Amino acid sequence: MHNQTRKPWEKETDEQQRKDDLYQRAQSLFQAKAQPVATSNAVPEQTAKRLQRKLKKQERKYQQLQQNLAKSDKRMANSERLVKQLQKENNHFQQEEERLAAIIKGYQADEQQLTELAAATPLHIASMAELLTYSTELINDKQVLEKKVSAGATTYR
Repeated sequence: MHNQTRKPWEKETDEQQRKDDLYQRAQSLFQAKAQPVATSNAVPEQTAKRLQRKLKKQERKYQQLQQNLAKSDKRMANSERLVKQLQKENNHFQQEEERLAAIIKGYQADEQQLTELAAATPLHIASMAELLTYSTELINDKQVLEKKVSAGATTYR
């Protein structure tokens, strides 16, 4: 309410006065901070050196991490290459295993046939012996008949 009774130009001067006061206070604070204190130079210099050491240490750590990352990338690429090579070899071994399984199956079929033949062989041998005996008997009978025929032919004449 007090401001409403004042004249507009008075308001401007009050505002200007307030700005001037703020400026003066800021100026005095700035000058107070800018005044060097005898020990204040040593602390920032030590702080700067300490910060430089920390920065160098951090840079070394960063470089070491970069080197480790590069090594890891190389290892990863090598591992990926080895995985691909192992997969390729695994596929080759699977194909070889399938081929060998087919060969074994063929051998098993051959073995089955040989087993069947071996089981049948004694029967064949017995049959052959029987045939041989029968053939021998036939040959003997033929010889006997031939002798009889030749004896009969001489008697018949």
